[in-house]
Order: sequence, then C-alpha cells, then structure tokens
Amino acid sequence: SQSRYVAKPAGDNTFKATLQAVTLGGIQANRYELKTPLPAHTKIVTQGIQKLQEGAMVMDLATMSSADASALAAHH
Repeated sequence: SQSRYVAKPAGDNTFKATLQAVTLGGIQANRYELKTPLPAHTKIVTQGIQKLQEGAMVMDLATMSSADASALAAHH
C-alpha cells in the first residue's frame, strides 16, 4: 500500500483532502483499480497533488461544467 491523498465529502460538492494508505491495482482506460475499500463518495486525488496539503479543499472536476473547469484552469 502507498499513501495517497483521498478526497472525503465536505458538503455541497466540495471535498477535503487527507493522506491515507491505499492499495492500487492496474490502470485501465485512465481509471485505477482500487484494492482498498473507501467510504462512500470518497475519491482518489489524481491531479494537483504536488501542491496539495492535508485538509485542503478540493473539487471533483468530473462533476463541473466545461465552462467552470475552463475558468478554473485559466485562473491557475
């Protein structure tokens, strides 16, 4: 197992990052096989991890509209 940031629900489509030991399997079609059970709605953080810190608020880009995601990318 390796320590990875996971995003735990914090309400209203927001998530809080926390470091947790998880075991990943293979990758297929840009999706990791997760071998460690996680609580419902908890996600593995896959982007922006270089600057991520414990307790930071993160967003699920997959649920954002393309306009919101473009605006966010242009802002950073």
